[in-house]
Amino acid sequence: WDSASSTCTLQCPSLPRPLSPGCYDLNLCTVDESPQCLCKPSCDLVPAALLAYDGVSGVAGTCNLAGQCCRDICAGFSRADLHPIPDQPYNGIVVDPAKYNYVGGQLDQKFVFESQSGQITLEVGSASNLALSYKGSAPQSSVQLPSDIVTSDKEVLDLLFHPGGDNIPKQEIFTFGLSGPGVPETITGSFTWVKNIRYVVLQPWFLSVASFGLLMPSTLSSQSRINPSFCPHTVQVDSPAFNARLITIKDLITNSLVSFPPSQPPKPIPSSSVVVFKSVAGQDVIFYTDKTTGATRLEKFVSTNYSLLNAVVWIGVLFPGLCACYCTFLAFRGGRKYLLDFRRAYLNTRMLFENALMQHLRIQREMKQWKQLAQSDDDAKRQQAMKEIEKLKRAHAQEMENAEEAVYGDQDELIGSTNFFCMCEDFLGDLGTPKTLYYRMIIAVREVFIAVLPSVLPLYLSSIFADSWLQTLCESRPDKCTCLASKNVVVSVLQYLVYVFWIVILAELSLYHLQIPYRVWYIRKSPLHTLGFGPKLMHIPSLRQVLRMAFYLVYFFFLWLSLFLVLLSCFWIILGLIVISPAKSGPVVFSAGGVLSFFVLNVLKDSIFLTRVKNSVTKSVHDQTWWIKGKLGIPSRFVAVFTADRIEKAIKQNNISFPGLVIANFFKSVLLVLVYIFLFIGFSAFSEPTDPLAATLNLVITILVAIAAIQYARAVDNEELKEVTEELKRQIEIDLRSLYKFWTSQVQRYKRSMKVLQFVSQDLGEDWQDDDKK
Repeated sequence: WDSASSTCTLQCPSLPRPLSPGCYDLNLCTVDESPQCLCKPSCDLVPAALLAYDGVSGVAGTCNLAGQCCRDICAGFSRADLHPIPDQPYNGIVVDPAKYNYVGGQLDQKFVFESQSGQITLEVGSASNLALSYKGSAPQSSVQLPSDIVTSDKEVLDLLFHPGGDNIPKQEIFTFGLSGPGVPETITGSFTWVKNIRYVVLQPWFLSVASFGLLMPSTLSSQSRINPSFCPHTVQVDSPAFNARLITIKDLITNSLVSFPPSQPPKPIPSSSVVVFKSVAGQDVIFYTDKTTGATRLEKFVSTNYSLLNAVVWIGVLFPGLCACYCTFLAFRGGRKYLLDFRRAYLNTRMLFENALMQHLRIQREMKQWKQLAQSDDDAKRQQAMKEIEKLKRAHAQEMENAEEAVYGDQDELIGSTNFFCMCEDFLGDLGTPKTLYYRMIIAVREVFIAVLPSVLPLYLSSIFADSWLQTLCESRPDKCTCLASKNVVVSVLQYLVYVFWIVILAELSLYHLQIPYRVWYIRKSPLHTLGFGPKLMHIPSLRQVLRMAFYLVYFFFLWLSLFLVLLSCFWIILGLIVISPAKSGPVVFSAGGVLSFFVLNVLKDSIFLTRVKNSVTKSVHDQTWWIKGKLGIPSRFVAVFTADRIEKAIKQNNISFPGLVIANFFKSVLLVLVYIFLFIGFSAFSEPTDPLAATLNLVITILVAIAAIQYARAVDNEELKEVTEELKRQIEIDLRSLYKFWTSQVQRYKRSMKVLQFVSQDLGEDWQDDDKK
């Protein structure tokens, strides 16, 4: 505007008109071309009377940042007075403020309705006289709505449930996430399609623990809206209206799965599958079709009605439990026999070599002299010789008995030094060998690993059980985070028991390596004996005895539990191969069978190899030791003990003892397990487990690897057998020659000493043969 000439000039004539407020700059003659500014000419600048689309006019619009024209439309609603209490007076000034919580002294009252689930139910009138209105209709006692799933959600549901045009999804469980007024919320329950009813009978946490997660059913879910939905919004759970609503929703789901889209042929759902309403707090609900009317019916799910599945569950739990009990009993009896045989052999060997060898040589020499005298023609000398021979026999028996009592008197000390860890060292070939401090530490770590091993599997599966159990329990809980943070009582008790077991292991191992005395206390006169019954000597267990008893008790409990879990997993994984999920469990079953067969065949092959080596070496050594018995006069019992000991030591030094073979084959099996792990990683990365063709190919590859490993385990190398046998013969011959040379020198010294004693005795005029003390 020019005031001097009173004329008006258009500024920035190049800008398009009309100009939207806030979207132009007249100084620079520029226009903001954002989506919101481009939207305003057709929305914000259009009068409300002229703005009409979607069948609604007379409402002004406002553009948002995305360039969309937004209008606040309030239509299809019902008018009602909303009060917290039925029949509440309208005038807040004249009512009792203590009885009715009004805002003091004001007629206009405001009530705030809050919802934790995002939906609000408003009831007009009392519960017995419920008035319902839909889209502004007159209030009625009941309203029937044409409920259905939104079409766009049906399209998504069809893509998820029918991948590639199949009738059912690849997963075993499909959960339908439904929303809309009146639809049961997730805190009440959810609709789920299951491939087989066994996934309802068998809880997911049980399948997870029983198969190391292998048979855990795979799941998929979708989100769908129901519009129009149900009126009234809230009905009592388990009421007839609630059950009718569940049937309606189930029919909506079934019709959408089978008949959508209408242009395509129907996709029937297999009869073996079932739609279930999984309740969070109550019983699950299953649906079936009435054969007479064809209508959908529902009933509460009762697991006891499925007797065959329940029988399989009981068999699958009791059979592994009984087998684990039997295997634990065999392990206990075999371990106890191994320990007692070791103690008995130790005592017998000690008794044999402490005093019996020299006594045997002395009595043998004297009996030889008296036997020569017994062949004399003089009857008196012959009778005296026979009496002396009988006397020497009795003396020999008495001396052996005395030696036995002296050795067996230290049984408490032997029991204290021979426990579980001592047998581990003996089995692994470390007992009785000189050890450095560093090697002792290695042995202690190895013994701790062996002792702790039975508790590792229960501890691992308890964590799997806790995770799967909490996941199932807390899936639909509103306080899901709090629920997931809770602990299962069984898992907590088992974990504390594992920690106690570890403490007992460390205590027993420390006492063993520190060589703390193992004392047995007795009371000469027990209280029971003074009363006229009970033993005279009463045994009082020491601290080490109590600790050792606790160790064995908890150890064999965890051994039983580990065996039970292993057998339980084997049973259910094999059952999964046959019935439940062959595509999942097939490769695992054949790979586990291949590893086990590889290990067993290798152990058997090496055991046969070891037996042949022992037999060959023993025969060769026996042929070379016969002369030492006659030449030195040493009994065959002594020679056999020394020879067997030298053979065992030579075998251990060459690392071909049975424990060494077991350990070596264990590490070979670990390598095979690593090969299978590499294959399974490749299977999961480059193939779909639910694809039948890919599952078959994976199974064939697994079987071929197992067959190749078994063929390798069956191969026998005869040249290696010959080489090892010859090497052992050479080493044992060298050891025995040095040992026999030592024996010869000792026997010759003994004989020279006896000749000197005899010569001295004859010079003194004494008959040393008649004096046992001399």
